[in-house]
Amino acid sequence: MSERPKQDALLRKIYTEPDTLDSDELKRIHTDPQMRKDLQFSLDLDQRLGQLPLERRQPPPALHHLVFQRIIRPSYKMWHLILVMILIICSPLMLAFSSRVFEGFFHDNLLITIFVFYGVMVFVLLLPITFYIITTRRSTLKSLMEELDHWLAWYYDRNDSKR
Repeated sequence: MSERPKQDALLRKIYTEPDTLDSDELKRIHTDPQMRKDLQFSLDLDQRLGQLPLERRQPPPALHHLVFQRIIRPSYKMWHLILVMILIICSPLMLAFSSRVFEGFFHDNLLITIFVFYGVMVFVLLLPITFYIITTRRSTLKSLMEELDHWLAWYYDRNDSKR
């Protein structure tokens, strides 16, 4: 067996099973300064891991929020959605213009079906826009709702005092 596989096997044993090293392996380790460092590092690591408390600790509360925000973050940006919305809104207008140019190509039922499809597409595109705004601007929306509540309360109090 060549020297390199023996050395790799010994290093693997140093890091996985340092307690099972026999006397020949220990002699070989002590003659090589790098292997001595690896053995010392492995034993220190094993000792430090053994000193860790075994009870389960709760993660910080902010960690849950950060992980959740990272997971649900959409892969698209707001300008992507706005650009697609503009294209969807403008495309029926371009289609209506082109239907005058290509009168024989479009039938009345086909044109109505296409316009209905565009209406559904606009509605479907509003869903990710709303989701994006809610997930990225949650704190802004919350403060906006609170200010709106304060304004409505002030407005109704003012109208009640006039009566």
